[in-house]
Amino acid sequence: MNNKLRIVALELKILKAQAEIEGLKSRQGKRFKPEKGEVYWSVDEIGLSAPENWDNTVWDSKCYENFNCYETSELATKAAVMMKRNNAIIMACLQVDPDFVPDYLSGNQVHYSFDYLNTELGTNGTWCMSVAYQANNGPCVSTQEKWEEAAALLEEWGIE
Repeated sequence: MNNKLRIVALELKILKAQAEIEGLKSRQGKRFKPEKGEVYWSVDEIGLSAPENWDNTVWDSKCYENFNCYETSELATKAAVMMKRNNAIIMACLQVDPDFVPDYLSGNQVHYSFDYLNTELGTNGTWCMSVAYQANNGPCVSTQEKWEEAAALLEEWGIE
């Protein structure tokens, strides 16, 4: 290929890259929603990330609705790790306090939820309790005793 053709080909690549950069900048800070025909990644029911092609199907809509649309494989893989941890916390809460229905909005109900504290000394971390009347921080139980039971399950299961 002569130099003139190479220059034209490289200029086209540069224009495409610039358009892609502008597209990414316009999405920055916004929730990712693929365009028709665009590839996105989701986490399946066994915790594996998989590519999908957005075709406006019910599956695509449900993935988006359930916050399971990721722009890259790397993001979906990170999400899978977080989902496993959150699912374990939910399971522990439901096992020890199955009848508790959190009221996240009224401020009339105490919630005991979970944080994990890693020490800076490199030693094992530990589960920490968060107590709040109005908490929008995810899975929780109704009493300190239930929290202790759920934390023990998480420790037993090796969840950090």
